[in-house]
This record gives sequence, structure tokens and C-alpha cells, in this order.
Amino acid sequence: MNSDFQELSSDNAIINIGGSTFKAVDLRPHIDIVLQQSYEKINEQLASARLGKLHHSRVLSAGGFNGEILEIKTGEWIKGKVRIRSVFEFCPDEVIENTEKNESTDDSLDEIRRSL
Repeated sequence: MNSDFQELSSDNAIINIGGSTFKAVDLRPHIDIVLQQSYEKINEQLASARLGKLHHSRVLSAGGFNGEILEIKTGEWIKGKVRIRSVFEFCPDEVIENTEKNESTDDSLDEIRRSL
């Protein structure tokens, strides 16, 4: 089995999970609502682990919230926006080769051979 998950970049992706079929664009807002409602529970978990807390629920919104990341290589803090979002990823059970790409590569090699 392949374990190379790829983000589904299209909101038009159709997802079948356990016999229920959804369009990503229709499913995502419901997952985002659950994430938003989980804000307090996330803070409870962080507090119980003595890790601090999220200071604003907007970290779960599309616009994010002012924050910083520590750049490990330089040791400097970089200011910007932080957000938590839901992402759909997919990993096929079997790798599907792109035969169109392979055929064009073969054609290119044939052209090089002819020129020699």
C-alpha cells in the first residue's frame, strides 16, 4: 500500500467515506464548525498538559490570528498570521502511473536517437 498522502486541492473533489459521498466544498464548513466548537476543549487539553493556551478563537478562522514562528535555522522569530484549518488528503491504495507522461518521454528519446 502506498502511504504518500496528497492534499486534495480542489473543493470540487468528491469524497466517499464509509458509503457516504460528499463534495469537499460541502463537507469542509461542517468540519470547520466542529473545530471552532472544539476551541475550548483544545484549551483544556493544552492547560492540562501545561502547554499554555490559544488566546483567541480566530486562530481557527480563515483569516488567522497574529502570531509568530521560530525559524529553527536562524533562531529568529518571524511575525505573521497563524491558523488551524481542515485539509482533505488522499492516498491511493495503488500507485497509478501516468501513461501519457511515459509515452511523451519515449517520443523524446526516439527524437534524440534519430538525430544521432
